[in-house]
Amino acid sequence: MTSLRHLALGCCVLSALAGMVRLFWPDNSFKPVINAVLALYIITAGVQMVRGLDWAGVAQELRSLPTDAQDLPDYSSYRRELALTASVEAVREVLQSAGINAAVSWQDGVCVITPVDIRDKSAIEALLAVNAGTLPWCFAGEIP
Repeated sequence: MTSLRHLALGCCVLSALAGMVRLFWPDNSFKPVINAVLALYIITAGVQMVRGLDWAGVAQELRSLPTDAQDLPDYSSYRRELALTASVEAVREVLQSAGINAAVSWQDGVCVITPVDIRDKSAIEALLAVNAGTLPWCFAGEIP
């Protein structure tokens, strides 16, 4: 992989240098000629870099990459927590779009809703019955 990184870096440097030469070259009748020369320069240098790569080493590194799912880290708990955080944010947006002021937070595995006006409780219950799905939620002070 180091060889491929060096190849990519070399191509970037070559292109940047060619771009700077092209940028500062005055607009005259030689501009198409310098463009062709710079393109040939990049291609020639790129071919030289590709020829110099250790292809056997690249192939060996590619073969040594993990192929089984057992070698990969388990992100299921992170994915679940991220989904729950997004769900809490979605509940907050649903309440705001309905014109209900309430604080929404995630506490001990439950989405806790604290309405600013207690009279909004029935409207919140109706909205969450339609929009919350399987997300566990309750009002503040009623935490199970």
